[in-house]
Amino acid sequence: MSRPTNRLPAPGSIAALALVLLAAPGASPQGERPAGAAARAPVAAAQAPMPPAPVAAAPALTPPAPIGVAVSLSQPVATALQRQTRRKQVEREVAAGGRAVVLRTSSADINVVTTTADAVRIVIDLEYWSNDEDWMTAVEQEFDVQLDERPGSISLQTTSMPDLGSQSWLRRLVGGRSVSYELDVTLTVPAGTPLQIEDRYGEVAVIGIGGPVEVSNTSGGVEVAGAVGDVVIDNRYGDVTARDIEGALELTATSGGLTVENVSGDVSLTNSYGDVSVSGVGGAARVQVTSGAVVAERIEGRAEISSSYAGVEARSIGGPLVVDVSSGDVTVRSARNGVDMRSSYGSIIVEDVTGDLVSRGTSTAGAVRRVSGSVRMENSYGDLLLEQIGGAVTVDNQSGGVTIDGAGGDTRITTSYAAVRALRISGRLQVDGTSAGVYAEDVSGVVDVRTSYDGVTLRGAGGAISIVNQSGPVVVERLSGDALTARHTIETSYADVAFDFPAQAPAPAFLLEATYGRIVSDFEGSRQERGSRQVVEGQGGAAGASINVTVRSGNITLRRR
Repeated sequence: MSRPTNRLPAPGSIAALALVLLAAPGASPQGERPAGAAARAPVAAAQAPMPPAPVAAAPALTPPAPIGVAVSLSQPVATALQRQTRRKQVEREVAAGGRAVVLRTSSADINVVTTTADAVRIVIDLEYWSNDEDWMTAVEQEFDVQLDERPGSISLQTTSMPDLGSQSWLRRLVGGRSVSYELDVTLTVPAGTPLQIEDRYGEVAVIGIGGPVEVSNTSGGVEVAGAVGDVVIDNRYGDVTARDIEGALELTATSGGLTVENVSGDVSLTNSYGDVSVSGVGGAARVQVTSGAVVAERIEGRAEISSSYAGVEARSIGGPLVVDVSSGDVTVRSARNGVDMRSSYGSIIVEDVTGDLVSRGTSTAGAVRRVSGSVRMENSYGDLLLEQIGGAVTVDNQSGGVTIDGAGGDTRITTSYAAVRALRISGRLQVDGTSAGVYAEDVSGVVDVRTSYDGVTLRGAGGAISIVNQSGPVVVERLSGDALTARHTIETSYADVAFDFPAQAPAPAFLLEATYGRIVSDFEGSRQERGSRQVVEGQGGAAGASINVTVRSGNITLRRR
């Protein structure tokens, strides 16, 4: 990895002319060496600490040449500027003896391969350059790898690059010391060797190791594949790929994407400022992400996923699924052991859940389809659609609409300032609304509706009906089943009520009362009028239904249909 620092001044500048004294001591400004003068090496300067990411320093300011003076480089200076890149290779080999291997280095790209031999071998290829000959010489003489053998481990550590101290004023004038180097490390170990790697500013690849792996890296990517045993990875500022692992995986990262595939054990992933993709986990999966999206699929065990400022997609989850998302969309498809989720400021799609669904959301809109168990949802400021729910349904959605098409149990809906549609409900339906219109069709059980400032329409009820509405009309049609013999009560104001009773059923008993309105009935009954109030009452059969309707400032129509 190249690590440049300051660049040399451009030809034609006064700073470049000053380089004559530093880089070409054999030439005076007139091209001759003064009598008795000897060449001297420039005074060394301290090497600046390397930043987290290699960044070239700004070039030194170049003052303009005086008017009428032409400045050019002499041949010795031009030659001094053209430093040659040098290379050095370091090799070490030691008997493995079944010991763990630890490698510590910096600014190196690392590649780990396996061998059938009982040996650990490291090969380091170093390529380096500097405008400081003393630094170049120090690298050649001092750079090495240190070996520490113990009964249970083999430690390998590269030496640091040379530090030659502070620089002279003349060196700083012409731009300072500039260095650049690349380290490529190839580590060969027997298959199954436990391995630990520590690196900075480099890429790490461990492929087919066949043993446990631990990697710590900063400012570089990591790839681990084919490990047998637990894998632990800690990485910063780079992408990570971990795949085909026979064991557990623990991965912590910052500012990089994570890709995890085919892990036989449990997986724990923590990341920030990067997306995560995890698939093919034989155990449980725990994923925590800040400012990154998550895609998780084919998780056999329990899956816990949390994310912020990005979405989550979970598919084919075998164990219980727990999702917590802030400011992002959520998509769940095929969860075989129930779902518990929390979301905000995004959409949700949940499909094909075996078991129960619990969802809590804020400013969330979405759809839920094909849940075998019960559904309980809390939400606000977004519309919800539920289809083909096998069990009971409870929805509390403030300032958002609710549509339910197919529920296998009792259904309760609480909402405000939006419409409710409930279709094909196998059980009781209860709606508590404020400024919410209600449409219900094919409800097998009791219907209980409380709402205001909008209409209520009920078609195909199979049980007793209780409707209390304010400033909204009410329509009841196509009663069946127990509704033909049940007690029905309706109240509203500033709107009309139309109630259809099946002609083939026994005539119901009824009491109809309207204030500032009129009453029309297809059934015989007695009529009373007292000022603005009308009352019509009829006596039905002993086994028939009873209907009580009260309207203020509205009309009542009771029809035989």
